[in-house]
Formats: sequence, structure tokens, C-alpha cells
Amino acid sequence: MQGLKNSIVSLLLATSVNSQTIADEVDLSWLPVVVYDFLDDSPTVPVMPADTRSQWDAYSVELITESGANQLVWQAQTNIDHYQIEYRIGDGEWITQTTTTNNLQLDVALTGTVEFRIIGCQSETLCSSYSNELNTYISAEPGNLPSYIFVPKYVKYNEPFAIEWSQLSNASAYELQQQANGQTFTTIYTGTPELTNNRHEVRLAPLTKGDYCYRLRAKVATDYGDYSTPVCTYVGERTLASVSSFEATETEPGKYHLAWQHTPYATTYQLERETLTVSENVQNVQQSSKLNTSYKVQASNSESSTELKWQSVASGSLTELEQIHTIDTFDRDGLQKYRIKACDNIGSCGAATELSYTVPVTHIVDGVPKNVKPSGVNNNIVKLDWNPVPGANSYVVEMSRKGSTWVRLITGLLSPTMTRTITLAGEYKFKVNACINTGFCGEYSPVAEFEATIDSVPNKTPQFFALSCKLEDETDPDSPCVNPPEGWVDVAWRAPVLTGVSQYEVMGELKNVIAKQVFNADADGYYHLKRAAGTEGREYCYVVRAWYSDGSKGDYTETKCIVIGDLAFEKPNNFLINQVASQEFKIKWDAVAGATKYLLEQQISVSEWQAIQYSEATSKQLQYGSAQQAVYNVLGHMGYRVSACRDDNVCGKFARVYLAPVSSSAFLTSPPLEHKVPACLRVPEVVAAGESIPVSWCPPQQSGVHSYDIVGELKSIIVDEEQSFFAKDKQGLLTINRPSLPEGREYCYKVRAKYSDGSVSDYTEKQCTTVGSIVFDAPAEMLYRASTTQFNNFDIAWSPITNADHYLLERQSEVGLWQTVNCQASNISINTNDYVGCNLNLTSDDLLQELGQVFYRVSACNAENVCGNYQRVNFELMSTLAEVYQTADGSKLYLQLSDGQYIELERDESNRWTVNLLSQAQWDAISPTTNFTVSGYSIESGDYSADGLADFKLINGSEEIIFLHNESEGYSQSLGRTVLFIHTDLLGTPVAETGINGNIN
Repeated sequence: MQGLKNSIVSLLLATSVNSQTIADEVDLSWLPVVVYDFLDDSPTVPVMPADTRSQWDAYSVELITESGANQLVWQAQTNIDHYQIEYRIGDGEWITQTTTTNNLQLDVALTGTVEFRIIGCQSETLCSSYSNELNTYISAEPGNLPSYIFVPKYVKYNEPFAIEWSQLSNASAYELQQQANGQTFTTIYTGTPELTNNRHEVRLAPLTKGDYCYRLRAKVATDYGDYSTPVCTYVGERTLASVSSFEATETEPGKYHLAWQHTPYATTYQLERETLTVSENVQNVQQSSKLNTSYKVQASNSESSTELKWQSVASGSLTELEQIHTIDTFDRDGLQKYRIKACDNIGSCGAATELSYTVPVTHIVDGVPKNVKPSGVNNNIVKLDWNPVPGANSYVVEMSRKGSTWVRLITGLLSPTMTRTITLAGEYKFKVNACINTGFCGEYSPVAEFEATIDSVPNKTPQFFALSCKLEDETDPDSPCVNPPEGWVDVAWRAPVLTGVSQYEVMGELKNVIAKQVFNADADGYYHLKRAAGTEGREYCYVVRAWYSDGSKGDYTETKCIVIGDLAFEKPNNFLINQVASQEFKIKWDAVAGATKYLLEQQISVSEWQAIQYSEATSKQLQYGSAQQAVYNVLGHMGYRVSACRDDNVCGKFARVYLAPVSSSAFLTSPPLEHKVPACLRVPEVVAAGESIPVSWCPPQQSGVHSYDIVGELKSIIVDEEQSFFAKDKQGLLTINRPSLPEGREYCYKVRAKYSDGSVSDYTEKQCTTVGSIVFDAPAEMLYRASTTQFNNFDIAWSPITNADHYLLERQSEVGLWQTVNCQASNISINTNDYVGCNLNLTSDDLLQELGQVFYRVSACNAENVCGNYQRVNFELMSTLAEVYQTADGSKLYLQLSDGQYIELERDESNRWTVNLLSQAQWDAISPTTNFTVSGYSIESGDYSADGLADFKLINGSEEIIFLHNESEGYSQSLGRTVLFIHTDLLGTPVAETGINGNIN
């Protein structure tokens, strides 16, 4: 490389006056307008103020030719100490040179495809002022080609740009070609652009996004020479390189230093962290005094969504950041995942570089609530305060009375304070942990203790409160209570010490108040309320209090509970409901060992609950519509309970949870479609042969249901009745017992709701039951194969079943109605695989008209005609072609008649037509639809010969008519068709001629 040398000739860049333009009108305001001092001895580009250019890069770089030498020049920049010139030949290594001037004379040996870029440096270590990048071709033989041609490496897709090359003195014209996205080169300019400072220029109007290459050749004397090697540009948004050396270093527990290297052409960096989606809808309210608490609660609390999103952490020119991991960065339980992108000054960014690390929970910065202090407001109320935790969205408080286990008092506390009414005296312990909206909670605080004393009114509390039941063994007091319907529970108590009671209130049975009335004492002084036993497997609890004539009331008795039958399960733990989006909630609980299903119910009135899910799931997504808003307006909360259940549908104890308050904006203005669908469906997995089949479902979460219909049992709709027709089972599900069905196979069911306004819901997901034991599994495959010689002739085949005596093949003739198909199954080989099946000729009569396809199912049967599960297949029948195809010279026509027959018409030199009947294989070999064009003929049918058989005629726009006359049914005889051709003679008179009968091939 020769040393740097300043040119003594000034450079005038392209202007709108001295340029050739391809487009009729091109906005040239994007081009820099420059002025030169002709007394200056260097081709200096005028200085531009820093950070004022709106393009991708800070300044432009160009090639010029001066005194036979090529020079690289660029706009000088303010506050620049020196420049780094970087270039590479082809895909070779980058070569770097440093200069304090703004030009570089190129070595004569530097030829071929060369890429240039300039970086301005503010100091020895800081280089961040980038020029545009230039793609050039420098000719090794400038006598035949211009010494150079260049284009910018990147062009914004909505801006024009220029192709420029040096003057070739003996050239009389130039031809410029363009290649778009790898396609063929096409000529876009021929001629001689005006010359400006020994350089030609052709400007292009804005192009669509893509890769474009350009090549040039010159016309010397009368001939054009060879094309130059192409130079290429990308029109669109330039993609920066991804950030390198993105690393994290822990400086102290919970604090990390993130750092990365500077990326060429980047002006900013976008640092993001992957987080779980959570709701930001938070409301502070005062909780109802009915729950004996006072605290600030959030409507959007600790729960995560399944969706991950990237959240901005920082954006700017920084190359390092300190990240302090408070609890709000533990939405993924300590996993930290970041990505960073380098972006230029118009927002075009490179690919993201990712970084992951895990912070131990014990390293949460200030994550444990401090200074938890309980204090007495009065003898019945304790107030709890603690220091706020940075980044926390809510708090959980747990309490333990001396000698008892820890219980969770409340979740979702927004403020670091709460009050609690205490009903029993004694020593209490409290602990608090902080949580975020995804459900993650940090470590618990140290335990704080409190001594509570109680003001009570014992003289008004009923005495000697007790429960009893009908025992399975009256001689054994530890015997289980009898299940319904024979079982009962007796609630008994004696009057309080203070007289003047007007009535007693009894609450319990998983409901609310079950009695509030005047009771009369028996001879033994006890009051009794005898109740029918609840469903087996559960615990039922009761309390009683007295109401006095003066309107006052006493305290409730202590709660007492009794189990009907054997307790199925304890209540599920950690039953929580959380708002995960502005109009979406999630309810969840811990799995219970041994449980196969869970019954989830929603409170719909003071004493009524409605099943909304019965499945193995331990969570449910919820949305609230008008029906839920009506409940909330009455109750002031949304209440739910859940219990674990066995395979025999016996469920255990309930856990309850209440959501309050709920913002009015959380209720949808129109009900979700899924609310119209019955909320669950239950059928037994297996029933014995001869037994009826109970089909049960949860009501929809929408009001206005008029009736239900059920589909199943290998049919269509089997039940369509008003909702009052259906009974409720012990779990509150609507139910119907279906008659016994033939054993040996599986039967499936779906149910939907029909509304009083005429609308219907979607069907539930299907549930299936097996009657007896499966005699045969369904065939693994069922398929069809179309004949290559006969129209709409198919082999219906399926995988053979070992030990099957015969097969039952059925066709769906109407929706839900299946008819047996006469089929003597035989062996069929398809694609070298062995099947059994039947060969069937099908017509449109076999279609299930509503769906436009044919539907078949097959099952294997034993000698007693007991059949197993079925496999099914559906497909479309072959349709006929409406078009007539012709060869290029028009001597042959190809068509298909409505009966499927393929026809070839061949015109001879006498203008007569020969009819050839083609097989499917012949038609496929000729492939008229691919190899020939659509003719001007159309096909019409009719009984043109008045013989009762379908004839056809071909008509084109010039009234040329070809008749195909059917002389025998089925078009299968050698003399089955006659062709009449009407044409005109030399005088224009129509002449009809009889054609030649076709042959069968």
C-alpha cells in the first residue's frame, strides 16, 4: 500500500443538476450538497456538525480518480483525533490503516471486489464515529473497463441511491444491468450519463427490500466489452452484529455486574430481562368486618401466567450495568435471563445475545420482612406491622396459637400492616414473608410473639353443644356414621345461662345458616335439630348461637364436626385465587395423595354452590361475566371451595377461598363463550355389561339455560330435554342414567347447553366409557385407495385384527346415523403393507351431504357378533374437470365427462374428429392439465338424440360445436359414441359431417 497522498484536484459530489435519473421524478434531497475551495490542495469533504446526520451513519465515503490513481475520500468530522480505514478484498480478513486526514490513495495493486468503511476515533481507545460502508469493484484492466464501480453496501428501503463509476475515456456508451434477489440480470440503463469530475452516475428510484447486484460494461468503437464483476447492495434495514462478551459477575450476594463489548455501528444498547406476565391492576380496599380482619389487600396478587415476556431493563450507550436482585427479580424463582441488542441511530438492531444465571433465594437483597411487631389494639384485636420489603407486591401472614400448627391467615396483603380479631385467649406467634405477583415468596421473617386476652359474653353462649349420628354399629361409639339416605345427624345444645332467648341460629353443612327459628327443648333440657346425613366421605361442621328478644345475640359455640362414612381426604392445602391479568384470574391448590379428581365449586348464593370443574387438574383459569357479576353484587365476594375425590366420586373435606374486592373493570362486558358450555362432563371409565351408564355434567357458568342435548353411543343426539328433566347427583352435577349398551367396546359422550334466546353452546370435550372389557382394539389404521382405472372406485382397507371372526363396516348416511355396508373383507396390499378391506363403487348418494365427504368406520367382531372399538376414515369423492384442454396446434382436445370418463378428441387433416376413450393411467401419463392449455370450449349435457341417454356437446365462442352422442349406457362399448362436427365450407355455408367412432383403450 502506498503512503497517503493528498489530491490537488477538488471533488464535486453528485448533485441533482448533473446526474442521469432512471425514475421520472426522484426526490434528491437526501444527497449531500457540498462546496469546495478550489485553492485548497486536498479533496476535503466539508465538516458536518456532530450528531446532525439523519442517515444510518455519520458521514459518506466515496471513490475518486485523480491523475490516474484511485482515492478514497470522506467527510471530515468534528472532534475526531484520527481515522481508522478498514477494507477487505472479497471475504478476506479486514485490513486496518490509520490516518489523521480524510483521504487515502489506493495502491494500484488493490483490485477486485473491495469493501471499505471508515471509523472516526475521538481518542486512542474510543472509536465510535462510523462512515457508510462501500462495496466496490476495482478493475485490474482499466483499459477495457472503468477503473472502479461502487454502490453503498446498505440502502434504506424508502430512499433512492446511485451507482457510480469512473470515466473510461474511449467508451462511447455504457450498459448497466441489475440483478434482484438472485434472479437473472436485466438491463436497466444504456447510454452515457453526464460526466462530473471524471465519474459517471446513474440514480435509482427507491426499491423494495431485497438484495441487488449491478454490473457494467463499456462500448468501445462498435462493440461492448465484458461485464465487470458485480457489486451488490442490500435495500432494507441493516442488521448489526450481535453483542459479544456479554457476561455477569457477582460482586456481592444478590448484586451482579453485567458487561459487554462495544459493537460496530451501534449507538445504543437495549437490555431486557425475561419475566413472567403479571397484572398491574392493583387496588387497595378495606376488607369486610365479616371476616374479623382489617387490612389492605390487592386485587392482583401473587400468581404467574404461563406466558413469558421480555421487559426493558436499560437502554442507552452504556456497556455495563449493576443489577441488584431484590425480590421483584425472582419471578422465575431466582433464574435470571437477559438479552441485549446493539442498535444504530435509526433503531435497526442486531440479533440478541442472551445470558442466564441463577441467584440463590438466600441472596435476595433485603428480601426478609424486618421488625415484625404485634401489638394489642384492645383485648380482642392484635395489630401487626413490619418494614416494607423492596420490590414486594404483597405479603403473607401466618399465625400459630400455642400448641397448634401454623395456619395462613391471609395472602395478598398490599401494605405492611394488618389487624386480626382474636377469639381465644393465649400465646400467639406470627411470621411474615414477602411475595411478588408471580406467586414467588421469599423467606419468612423471624417469629414474633403476642399474648392475647379476650372479652367475651359466655352467659349468652349455648351450653353443652354436641353432635351425634346414626352409627353403622350402634354398639360401637367409634363406628362410622351411616351414609345417606338412611343416615342422619343430630345437632343438640342447651340454653345459655342468660335467659330471654327468642330463637336459635344453626350454621353448617358446607353452607351458611341452615336454621334460624324458635326451638322447643325436650324433656332432658336439650334443643335438637335433626338433619339428613350429607354425602359420604366428607366432614360436616356446625355452630349454634342464641338471639335475644332485645335484638342482641351471643357468641357462636365452638365449632364441632362429624364425618359421614369414612373420610375420603383431608382438605387440599394452599388453596389460592389470584388475579393474573386485568380480566383473568387463576385458582389453584396442592395435589392430594391418592386423589384422582378434584371438585371445584363456586358460591352462587348465601347457601348454594355450583360445580365448575371436576377433573384431575389442580388449577383453573377464570373470567367473570354477567352471571358472576350478579353473584358478586349480592355476596360482595367471589367464593370457591375444592375437595379431593376418589374414583368412585366420593370426595373429602373442602378448602375454601374468597376473593374480595373485585374491580368492576375485571368483569367482561360480554360473557366468554366458554361460560355457555357445560363446565365439566363425567362418565365412568368402565361399566359392567348390562349396567346403565350415568352421564353427569356441571352446569354452564352462564344463566338462561333452557335445555341440554347429549350426543354419543356411536350415534348422534341421544337426549334432548329441558334442564328440569335432569336430576342432580351427590356432587351437584346434572345427571342421567343411560340404558345398558352392547359390551366389548367404548362409547363416548358430549353435552351442550341450549338457551332460552335460541343460542346454543359448543359441545364439551368428549368423555368415554368401556362396557365390560374391550373385545378388540380399534384397527391401527384405516385408509382408502382410489382406482386408477375406474371412476370413484375405492379400496377401503384397515389393519387386520388378530383372532377377529369378521368385521363390521358402516357408512354414515346422516349425521349420527350409521348403516351397515355389505362387505366381504379380503386381503389388500397397499404400499407393500398387508390390510383387509373391500372394494366399493361410490356415487354422490354415498356422501354425507352436510359435510361433502363419505364417512366409514370399521370394527372387529367375534363369532358371537360382539364388536370392539372402531377406526374411521373420511374422504372426498373424485370430481370431474370442467375445462377442456387443447394442444398447442389445436389438433387434440382432452376432457372429462361428468360420469368420470376421460376423452381424447383428435382432428385429422380432413377436419374430422376421432374419439378415444382414455383410462386413468393414460390420462395421468398425458397429463393434459399440466402440459396443455385450457381451450375455448365448454361442455354441456342433454339428451340431444332423444333416446333417453345423456349426450354431450362442446361449444366454443365461434359457434363450433362437437357432439358426443351416447348410444349405449355407460359409454363402455366400442361403438358407444358418434361425433358430429359442424363447420363452414369455402362459401361460409355450414356443413355437418359424421365423425369416426372411437376405440376403447
